[in-house]
Amino acid sequence: MLGIIDSGKGGVYFAEEFKLNNYIVISDNEYFPYGTKSKTFLILRTIYLCEYLFEFCDKILLACNTLSIVALPFLKTKYKDKIEGVIDLLLPYSNMNTFFLGTTNTIKYLKEIHYEFACLQCDELIKKIQENDKVEECIKLLENSIPKDFSLLLGCTHLIGIKDKFNHKVILPKYEK
Repeated sequence: MLGIIDSGKGGVYFAEEFKLNNYIVISDNEYFPYGTKSKTFLILRTIYLCEYLFEFCDKILLACNTLSIVALPFLKTKYKDKIEGVIDLLLPYSNMNTFFLGTTNTIKYLKEIHYEFACLQCDELIKKIQENDKVEECIKLLENSIPKDFSLLLGCTHLIGIKDKFNHKVILPKYEK
């Protein structure tokens, strides 16, 4: 069984997009969004959630890109190949013609690991998705600041739920069950 951890709806969107079977999603809504939390909090929270999930699951996917960047390196030392992060599935598609969309902290941490491609913060859009609020105005503002020939890397799994609303080409992570 696969365990999926996300700060909100993103893990569910991920599971639906890839038609996963036999999984448990923790939507940690109480601490949404992870993109505003400290590294220490993220690592400790993720360990707590992993310990719980490993009671039922043999593998865990960190669906949140912030967790993937911040906590995954530490967790791999503890859990080895039993844990992976969605960021590792997405970054291979980065190039000079892509824009990485994510939370402020995800982008901050991404830049700390020397990510050299264009990024755009979309905290407000992610919040609207989580709250089932109207997203069209946020999408329009985002897309107006991205050149037409650029593709979008959805650096937050919440964005998978609205992938069809973008006018730009959207690149999703590839996931093999």
